[in-house]
Amino acid sequence: MRLQAITAKPVKQYKSYCFTGQTDPNIFRRLILIKDVKKYFAYNFNRRPISTSKEPNMQQVFTKAMARNIFLGGSVFFLAIYLALTYDTWQQIPLRDHADKMTPAVLSGKYLFDTNNCVGCHTLNGEGAYFAPELGNVYKRRGPEFIKAWIQSQPTGVPGRRQMPNFHFDQKELNDLVAYMEWLSHIDTNNWPPNIQG
Repeated sequence: MRLQAITAKPVKQYKSYCFTGQTDPNIFRRLILIKDVKKYFAYNFNRRPISTSKEPNMQQVFTKAMARNIFLGGSVFFLAIYLALTYDTWQQIPLRDHADKMTPAVLSGKYLFDTNNCVGCHTLNGEGAYFAPELGNVYKRRGPEFIKAWIQSQPTGVPGRRQMPNFHFDQKELNDLVAYMEWLSHIDTNNWPPNIQG
């Protein structure tokens, strides 16, 4: 189908541009106003041969009602799965986080950890800045005495090594931080992160 444009000339009656159409030998060459273009295309498209096949087409097989039912059924199905997984997650959390074992020392250590933005450099159970080692398993990896000595010795000043600032914690605060690290080490994270150093 081709629509040839000719020199645009205003028509007094419609004050529009004129075109000439030459697509069908049975249609006389004539001027078509812009407002008649839709009718022109509709005429040519409607002249397509009608299929004589007795096989049902896609529109007859897949109806709007079927599409609606598939959409609603799929939405309900996946919503049910989402709710079931959410319920299972909330059932598993108390068995994994051991919140009942949070002592005042653990809470104080968590407060120190949060207020000093330790997660701004370290990771905790795989979440954090990935600038410094993982702390969720540091209690098992290093032990309590090493943790306290390491915090007190910062910054080490070793060339080429990332440096941690000295927070000037007293002995009670160090013990509270270690208690918090010990509590973290008992959380069941399904072996996450896979790299022991985080």
